[in-house]
Amino acid sequence: MPRVNKRKSLMNDKIKYNFDVSILNTLILYTQCEFIDKSNLNRLKSLIENTDIDSYKMDLPIYNRLRILESILDSMVNRSMSNIDLIKAKLEEDFPPGVEVLEKEIPFEKNKLDVSECVNLTNSIYSKMNIINIYKEKDKLFDSFNKIDIASGFLNTNTEAIDDLKQSCSQILMTLNNKKDESGLMRSFSFTDDGSKDRLDNIVNKFKQPSNILITGIKQLNALLSPGFQAGRLYTILGGSGKFKSGTLLNIADHIRLFNKNNINMKNGLKKTILFVTLENSIEETIERLYDMYSDESSDIRSVDPEQVRETLEVEGNISFSANSMNNIDISFRYAGNLEINTAEIYAMVTDLTNRGYETICIIVDYIKRIDSAHPSNGDERVRMSYVAKELKSIAQYFQIPVITAMQLNRAGNNIIDSGMQEGKTDLARFVGSSSVGNAWDIIEDSDWVALINLELRKSTQQLYLTFKRLKIRGKKVSPVEYFNHPFVNSKNIRLAPDIDLDTSLSIISLSTDLESFNENENDAIGINDNRIGAIRDAREDKKKIKHKSADSIVKELRGVKSIY
Repeated sequence: MPRVNKRKSLMNDKIKYNFDVSILNTLILYTQCEFIDKSNLNRLKSLIENTDIDSYKMDLPIYNRLRILESILDSMVNRSMSNIDLIKAKLEEDFPPGVEVLEKEIPFEKNKLDVSECVNLTNSIYSKMNIINIYKEKDKLFDSFNKIDIASGFLNTNTEAIDDLKQSCSQILMTLNNKKDESGLMRSFSFTDDGSKDRLDNIVNKFKQPSNILITGIKQLNALLSPGFQAGRLYTILGGSGKFKSGTLLNIADHIRLFNKNNINMKNGLKKTILFVTLENSIEETIERLYDMYSDESSDIRSVDPEQVRETLEVEGNISFSANSMNNIDISFRYAGNLEINTAEIYAMVTDLTNRGYETICIIVDYIKRIDSAHPSNGDERVRMSYVAKELKSIAQYFQIPVITAMQLNRAGNNIIDSGMQEGKTDLARFVGSSSVGNAWDIIEDSDWVALINLELRKSTQQLYLTFKRLKIRGKKVSPVEYFNHPFVNSKNIRLAPDIDLDTSLSIISLSTDLESFNENENDAIGINDNRIGAIRDAREDKKKIKHKSADSIVKELRGVKSIY
């Protein structure tokens, strides 16, 4: 393949824009609007820093104003000045002609622009910064294209070159998204700043917005969440192998769909949806689970007509198949194979949904180990998963919605559960702590809320319960209870029983003499029957006779492991 001449690098080049005096006067006034925070000023400063100011020396009105902007932004961003007289004094030192221009030609006063004018300028500055960021990544993209050998043999798949191109594209997407204003995410605050009272009002009102808190249909889980899934936060569910992690995430999505209709602001005309990225189960398997959540105990999706499945989902599950239904929350499922996509592609998924008329109110990723990082990790899984956790947290903050995911326990955590089961111990989730997270400690550190789940069988009724044990919560702890067991609707053991509309909670707070641990794969396709349970118990009794390390001894060993808290 003929080599393509490498393009001249633009990394250090500056850009000449088609500025005029009026725009520059307005940008100078923009710096003096009290509702323009430091993050917006910083973006404007970056724009001016990437502008070839010297190329305007023959056009003094433009050149002078660019130098004025340069000095003002240095004073306000780097030196945290806000007093106009001090800013002018600094300008006199940096560029003496600038003060004269300010006093004679520009009404340099506070709040001369209204909100709509500031919003338009902010969007324009962001658009110009996008161009700069594309230019800065341009060479990497061309280099990736050049590595693809089109003229090579048919069996040459160019896998490495294509992976490199995909990485470059993902990095550009991450760069562009991270430069955007994070939906009003405040970057600085001081009580003595001008406009601090208004900013405090905005903070308080933001917490009062119903759409910033998504509740579930389980009272005790809402108490553990204190009081629900909040915007800008990362939530992680921990569980052992076969302990209903995917099922829990699907139940959470279904509960958000059902129990937040009155909490979601519908004024923007977009249909609200939950983005459910499934990397564990196929779309078909996920739909089958949804059907099992609402169908009769003896019903199987393989033995019914499509019309019956749709009717069950519509009538029992309150799922709307109408594109015109604006009052119901939808779930948008996206499937990808293991490590087939990275976190940067979630931005594209949300953008695609927006273009189709949907507003994403929550993102669920099933599960964290199966999604790749947008940053290179050089084959180190621990580094990769650490990046993924940070990137998912950034996505939550960027879109100002909750991101919920799951993580598998490490070998030590699974050993505690398995050994406890062999000994017939109960409430095994109590034994497992944050030291039992998988390959990356940063997953716990970057998560705002972490809970362990485990399946437990109530001996007296042979009913299966899902145990929740909260391991971490960032911020105020409202609920004194950090551990509870919650029942399923029926013996299919797929749908967790909602109790938010009931007078009393269905959850049980640790009946340690009446619960034993249970594996998800021990459940029959149509439920648990007495013979099956008896056989499982007989097998457990046989296992007790075999020499093995006890759960207590494993816990004692882990006590020497330092916690990250």
